[in-house]
Amino acid sequence: MKGLNIKKIAAIGLGAALVGSALAPAVMAGAFENLSTKLTQKSLIIDATTGAPVVDIVVGTIGQPADVIWAGNIAAKVAQMATVPVAGSGAKTVNITVGGTSTTSGAGETFETYADFAGQEGKLNAMTVTNTKMPSLVNNPSAKVKWDATTYSTTAVSEDLNAVMNVDFQGEQSSSKYAAGELYASIDKGKIFYNVSLGSGIPINADKTQLDGNSYFDVQIPFLGKTYKLDEIDASEARIIMYADTTPTELMVGQSITVTPATAYAGKAMVIDLVDLVQTGSGTGSNSYEAKWALKIDGVIKKYVQKAPTTTYNLKDEFGSSYFGDNVYVTAAGLNLSANKYTATVRMGTDRLELRNGYGFPYTGDSSVDSKQPWEVVFEKSGNNLTKISLKNQWKYDKTAGSESDTSKFVLKVGEEVKLPSDFATVKFVGFQTKPSTEVLVGDVSGIDGGGIQYSDLKGTTISVPFYKQFDLDFNKPRITSISGQNYTFWMDQNSDKYVEVYYIKGDYTTAETRTGATWSRVVGVDSNFQFNNVVDVNNLPQNAQIDLGIKDGSGTEVDVNYLFVADQSDELAGLVLGANTFYLYNKAVSASVPKLTFIDSNALGTARGTTIYAPNTIDFMNTLMDSNLGAYSSTKYVPAHLRYYDNNDSLTSKFVDLYIRTGDQASVWDYESLKNETNATIPAPTMDANYFGWVSAIRDGADYIKEALTQDGSLVVSDNSKFTITVPEEVEKIEAYLGSTGTSTTTTGGINYTNVAVGETKGNVTIDAISGATTGVAITKVSNIVKADSEFISGKAILVGGWMANTKVAKSLMVDSQTLEARLTASGDYVSAVLDNGSIVVAGWTASDTGVAAQTLIAALDKLI
Repeated sequence: MKGLNIKKIAAIGLGAALVGSALAPAVMAGAFENLSTKLTQKSLIIDATTGAPVVDIVVGTIGQPADVIWAGNIAAKVAQMATVPVAGSGAKTVNITVGGTSTTSGAGETFETYADFAGQEGKLNAMTVTNTKMPSLVNNPSAKVKWDATTYSTTAVSEDLNAVMNVDFQGEQSSSKYAAGELYASIDKGKIFYNVSLGSGIPINADKTQLDGNSYFDVQIPFLGKTYKLDEIDASEARIIMYADTTPTELMVGQSITVTPATAYAGKAMVIDLVDLVQTGSGTGSNSYEAKWALKIDGVIKKYVQKAPTTTYNLKDEFGSSYFGDNVYVTAAGLNLSANKYTATVRMGTDRLELRNGYGFPYTGDSSVDSKQPWEVVFEKSGNNLTKISLKNQWKYDKTAGSESDTSKFVLKVGEEVKLPSDFATVKFVGFQTKPSTEVLVGDVSGIDGGGIQYSDLKGTTISVPFYKQFDLDFNKPRITSISGQNYTFWMDQNSDKYVEVYYIKGDYTTAETRTGATWSRVVGVDSNFQFNNVVDVNNLPQNAQIDLGIKDGSGTEVDVNYLFVADQSDELAGLVLGANTFYLYNKAVSASVPKLTFIDSNALGTARGTTIYAPNTIDFMNTLMDSNLGAYSSTKYVPAHLRYYDNNDSLTSKFVDLYIRTGDQASVWDYESLKNETNATIPAPTMDANYFGWVSAIRDGADYIKEALTQDGSLVVSDNSKFTITVPEEVEKIEAYLGSTGTSTTTTGGINYTNVAVGETKGNVTIDAISGATTGVAITKVSNIVKADSEFISGKAILVGGWMANTKVAKSLMVDSQTLEARLTASGDYVSAVLDNGSIVVAGWTASDTGVAAQTLIAALDKLI
């Protein structure tokens, strides 16, 4: 290694094409990467201003030469990234499509149903695919079979796929792999089936051998995309052996076959000769003849094997796999009736298939291995006849936390799949359909002083509803205030009976000297005296004010927002606080039923005060304007405002999402850290309540509480500890799964097209915040040598290539996502390609080849940032 010029190799790497960079990294046991979640910004590698790399690539001087090559490849990719954008001139626009329906397609079928988080098993439980949707599946009603006869009979042979998928979301326990609220699908053991139906069936109640070369037998069975010929039956073990439907090799004495030498014999000529057919009995079949074989290496006999093929044997095992790796199956020896010659029958390659009822697939004969295989073989019989062969999943996909076991694997995230052997077919969790949606904001909403609600009404108009509004109020003088851009004038005076009256009117009437000539609304009735510092008058009647904020129902009729009026005469202060309201959210059916958002109350004050009230925890409202039963203002007081969201499931209105807002000068979402320390606060519920089907608790041990969750119509509720964002589909989104061949694609149909949409414009409830690539080009930054030997590297951010045996800057104890590097690299196939807590990146494997795979993984991730 000391003879290698690292700088020279790195320089070559910078100017050369990337070796293997286009190859997708292999998926293997022990592989770990976090690049998809932690290497998401180009600025982690390249300075955003200068375009210069902010990392060095560090490789060990005692490592493998391949490590240096991969360091050069990584440096080449970093050099490609060394650019900064050059701004262009003129406004940039884009064409967008809003809405439509996304469809996953392939040679299979996409199944859909309504979500059911409450059920023990989701409704994706009748997924079946046949030849109609997946033409590669066999459907032959006139298959020809010969069984101990001279003529063929007809039977029906067909294949089909079946699967059951349970859909839920991560709402019950913490997980390092799945976020709280994330949608997933679980699959129980034995819920994925690949079936081969054999019509009337074939007898398997008696042992049979050498059927492949027997002209009285011809049984062809389709299995995972190939056609096999039945050769052996072991009745006691319920086991069959088949070979791919290819012509076997018939060897006569003196003939030979060539095999590929193992590594220890590389470069040598290796053949197997059929030396003799030794008669050991009186018959002409395999029970009476033993085949004698000789293994020759460069013409010299190394070893003999003599054995009768009463059952099939593999010459690789008989001679020893240290000599060669090819499978050479001997299936018969003796008189070949069709050729009238004495031969030994052999088959080479991997086209031998052994299936045993109740055992793993591929079958090994080792119960400790077979019991842990991903798939299990199941035979179905009618009497003595085998009528169906099935593969069912022996692994279950049910883990949402912890580590995977031999047979219990992680559940499927959206987009993940389980593939059948040989990639014959797949079961893929697609997730919720994608349909047009609108957003509802609740809490600290930009543009609403004090916080509030922003949503689209049934006519699609964006509405802003403040939780409260404070303003001045003079006696016998009009005063104006603006509520979400709408002016209202308030007037307080006394009537002839000396009752205090408060009037209001939409618009600016501050120049009016009297209330004549316009229709004013009264907050307080003619015979009721206004009561200050409260939300009811002297007769305990609510002092409501109906405010027009632009809301329309489905027919276009105005819908006012109900506020409660409060005031203080001595301080000439007044305010409106939100009262009981239901806001019907935009939906395709223009339904005034669901979806909807309802304001419930603040701190259960509705019961105490006789009406629903939003109670702002501010100095003026708590100390002056309201008698709210909450005492004086305190900055540490927790006053919860309770709102409730119902989704599009109109038959499920007893189920809802409870949302809690902390009131104050500016409303905000409860955050867990504040809540758990406030033992004296009146807290009726956590941030996002557990009242929606499978939701069990929003606050759990530690800070892992629900901040993002889905409802059964596809609504997404997200908390950022400042506001709630609810993405509301315009109609119920069903959940989907795909069953069929691999190689699926997703297309979107329908929707509304908008052209030449500029930054800042809103079309179809979609606002263009920025247009990626809205520049005329980039400036390329020249990169000097960034590959350094470990002995040269002092400090700073680095991409460390190689493990602790090859690179002195990499320690066994290096922590990679809460686990040491030594613990992650324990066997061949293990590798790590990960961002560390200090911003550096480690690329290491158990072997040099594994390090290469780790490097390819990093290169692929860097490529996505260009």
